[in-house]
Amino acid sequence: MTNTSSQSKYAPQSMQDVVFNDPQTKVFMEAIVAKKYKPLHLMLHGTSGNGKTSIANIIARELTQDSGLWLKHSIEEFLAIEDLHDYLDRNQRTFGASPNDRCVIVFHELDQYKRSLSKLWTAMDEREDLLMVIFTTNNPTDFETPILSRCDKYEFTKIEPSVFANRAQWILSQEGVNLSLYEVTQYLTKYTGQAADVRTFMQVIDKMLFLHTAGLLPSLQKQSPKPVTLTIAK
Repeated sequence: MTNTSSQSKYAPQSMQDVVFNDPQTKVFMEAIVAKKYKPLHLMLHGTSGNGKTSIANIIARELTQDSGLWLKHSIEEFLAIEDLHDYLDRNQRTFGASPNDRCVIVFHELDQYKRSLSKLWTAMDEREDLLMVIFTTNNPTDFETPILSRCDKYEFTKIEPSVFANRAQWILSQEGVNLSLYEVTQYLTKYTGQAADVRTFMQVIDKMLFLHTAGLLPSLQKQSPKPVTLTIAK
């Protein structure tokens, strides 16, 4: 075990690494990166620590192949570009492999930006053929209505221990800790007690790795039900 946290070491690199709270959301996210489903713009919202940032960055990287089509500007930098139409046109012609490729820009927690976004949503409308905007936020209601109305919206909430257990089992196995799915689920439940965010589950994995290194991680084998003795009255 290294000093690197599991959160950093095993951060999702593809959609296959992501644990979703909703099966339909998983279907849509995988379809988007495979270019089988093409939303105009995206808003990923929900409680903190459930992978919104990772998912948004994976989508941007996959759709642009990490080329210059991925516009890595802050909102201030992007809105300061004098002629957005010309800027998007030039980027698409330079880096696009086909006329259907679009520039992608990701804004994290943009609800904290308190100035007008009219220039942004105008660009989202007028150059939707060249630009896809992805927002992540904990507070979608803090956005201007014109932004909300232009986005496909997906909510990310807490995950049950049994749903995260497969991912946790794989991570533990990479660190030399081989436990059954039942044992992993029981440990996740023991330390969280209920549904939790991904960040919390990754912290539990770090605790389990520490206990394993210290020789203090006992096996939690599934208990067989005790036989029931029936007493028949005479």
